[in-house]
Amino acid sequence: MTALNKQVQGIENSVIIDNEGFANCDGEIEVYYTDGDNIYVGKQTEFIAKGTGLPANCYLDEPPQSKDSFVTVRQADKWVYVEDHRGETVYSTETGEEITITELGELPSDVTKKPRPSKYYTFNKGKWTLTAAAKKQQLADAKDKRLNELNSTAESMVENLAKTSKTPAFERATWEIQRQEAVAWKTDNSTPTPSLDQIAKMRGMPVEILREKAYQKAIKYQQLTTTIAGIRQRYEDMVDGAKNLEDLNAITFEFNLGVSSG
Repeated sequence: MTALNKQVQGIENSVIIDNEGFANCDGEIEVYYTDGDNIYVGKQTEFIAKGTGLPANCYLDEPPQSKDSFVTVRQADKWVYVEDHRGETVYSTETGEEITITELGELPSDVTKKPRPSKYYTFNKGKWTLTAAAKKQQLADAKDKRLNELNSTAESMVENLAKTSKTPAFERATWEIQRQEAVAWKTDNSTPTPSLDQIAKMRGMPVEILREKAYQKAIKYQQLTTTIAGIRQRYEDMVDGAKNLEDLNAITFEFNLGVSSG
């Protein structure tokens, strides 16, 4: 028989649990209890009536001392240590996906605590590695991204300096024919300028003045766009020539212009 040899306040008799698991008398005993997953929670005093057994998930034998990264679990008739990584963040060695551990036990064999540096890395022999082919692809993709950034920056420079956003799209569609007529007229004053003539008429201004204004704007716009195009192409050459990510990321796109859109 298993006896609890402890005098409990208010109870003169010691409670004895027989081989069938029942108390031989009324009394209070100290028990060690677990949660629904059989994980040890703590100890408490329970009242046991004669002829009854211990409450569910309660045990008489004391569990071992706590241990870092482990929980104490009741398995069959003994306490055992089980690894506890719940709440930890790990990463799939196949996809690099971030995973939060929710269950007890050893970590799965297909995860690592080391985050994947980027999608180009593969997990090999306990670490993330970058193959020569993947490194080449990584650089190529990075160059495409930087070129998109460069093109967007150059395009924004033209739009901002030429103030194109202040003009409706249908009118911007006439700019090229206005430019062609203005340039042709500047070369030969007898050249017809039907589009400029109509615009001048509707604006109520002399067509000669409009022709000259259109020509000057066309020249300034051409200077602006060719200057930005040249700078953009210079940076494009630098991006294409970059040998590694460090060199590529060190390139700063700066458009210092010596012209104005007018």
